[in-house]
Amino acid sequence: MKNFAKIMAVLLTLVMLLSAFASCKPEDDPGDGTTESSTPSEEQTPSTPENPSTPKDTPAETPDDSDPDSSESESESESESESESESESEDESSSQNLIELLPPDMNLGRDMAMFIGYLYYDEWLLDDNGDLVGTELYKRISRVEDNLGIELDYTSMDGTSAQRATIMDEVKKRQEATDPNLIVDLVSTYSQHAGSLTLEGRYQNIADNEYLNLDNPWWPKDLLINSTIDDKLYFVSGDISPTLIYETYAIFYNTTLIEQYKIENPIDLVNDYQWTLDKVIALTENIYDDLDKATNPGPSSGDFYAFNINDDAHIKALPFGMGIRVLVPDEDDGYVFSELYKGEKMDIIVDKMNAWITNNQGVKTLTEAGFGDYGVSFKENRCIFTVGNFAYASHYLQGVDISYGVVPCPLYNTDQTEYYSYYGNPTSFWGVPTNADVDDSCALLDALGGNAYVYISPALFEKALKLKYVPEEVDGLSKMFDIIRDGLVFDACMFYNAELGTAYTQFTEIASGKVSWSSTFTKFKVAAMNNKVADIVSMLRELP
Repeated sequence: MKNFAKIMAVLLTLVMLLSAFASCKPEDDPGDGTTESSTPSEEQTPSTPENPSTPKDTPAETPDDSDPDSSESESESESESESESESESEDESSSQNLIELLPPDMNLGRDMAMFIGYLYYDEWLLDDNGDLVGTELYKRISRVEDNLGIELDYTSMDGTSAQRATIMDEVKKRQEATDPNLIVDLVSTYSQHAGSLTLEGRYQNIADNEYLNLDNPWWPKDLLINSTIDDKLYFVSGDISPTLIYETYAIFYNTTLIEQYKIENPIDLVNDYQWTLDKVIALTENIYDDLDKATNPGPSSGDFYAFNINDDAHIKALPFGMGIRVLVPDEDDGYVFSELYKGEKMDIIVDKMNAWITNNQGVKTLTEAGFGDYGVSFKENRCIFTVGNFAYASHYLQGVDISYGVVPCPLYNTDQTEYYSYYGNPTSFWGVPTNADVDDSCALLDALGGNAYVYISPALFEKALKLKYVPEEVDGLSKMFDIIRDGLVFDACMFYNAELGTAYTQFTEIASGKVSWSSTFTKFKVAAMNNKVADIVSMLRELP
């Protein structure tokens, strides 16, 4: 069956090439609306500009209805119609080009199964719930079934961090099974389980499989760099997991309060590369109001703050945004602790953030008593800034009567020319069990990722996050979403956090505002941590 699939793929490719040659004349435009400067990859994965760019979105001019000369108005109307027609043509062309990126149709001719440890957002729907994103999630299953000539089934259960032991046992049971009813072709789990399952020998190496094209745009290059060791790769994520978009961090700000307190426009600061940690600290200096002082004098969850860090786990987004990395690949194709993580830059960042949180009355975190409800102060207009995931917009801000914008996490200083974004733990990572047919499983991986890239991600990112969840238009906001998503980075400290124990989670201590990074890092015994990293690398190298 696999040979048949390969032959079909080759024949389809030849047919497409012959069709292309037959339909294109060298002297004529192909007539499909495409141009050299408008490739799908350029449209879908723009890179963060190295140099500042500050143009603002400007509204189109409206014709003067009182003008007695209607010929000019008619001319403008014709021009607008032509422009709309060209725009529709470009959209159709772009959509068609994206569809052509999908893996070629195959015919595996069998039933396939997946085990899903689901997280906070349902990525698999058996019914069309009518939601913009949900409809595309529902349709993905049938599209992939048609694409590969399969019947696709899945078993799912709660896969959040609290269920780690259960999920690890369930994957082990399936990976060691000989019963066809238990064997699955793919496994999807919480991000921090992926490394542990790999080290236990549950997953196969998929780095060089011919059915998985890792050059496709739905596989993040930075993830591949940080998860490939000794030329071997055991798990992936990307567009295949909408949770990765939901969990990407950003800084939310209240546009009305920005104007009220005469704070510089964050979007302008981002475009000018002036959106730095020092700038954020300066903008939030002692903006505070004891709203409930009659009943609860002093800082409390009912007060007004400039900046609310509504979960201490979110604090890690700021150092990562400033370029800090924990585990990085080394020259020997292993992992080492980053010098940035251990060095002076991290000391400076922590000292500044400690002082900001401890001494600035306008900054509070939920680690303090009485600051319980996630993000409530922001949606109740009692906070100007907050840090959170994109999921905060979709799950907490829908229907809320506030106008808000988003910007990336701040730069370390004005010498930093690229914005970086990090993501939360509840992100799905995928692996192929060792008892699965690796070719079929990789074909399924690529098909699931490709369909998500073409259909689900645009619905979630372009239509829902940029348009549906934002209550009113904010100049330049669409570009901010792009900068945040394009700057997404990965770190092996998350993959192997269970084995490292503290290297990743100690970021949360910054939120207390009372730690010295040098003493904190020393407390966790550098030598012992280095030994743990060496053990991880050794185990990875021993895997087939």
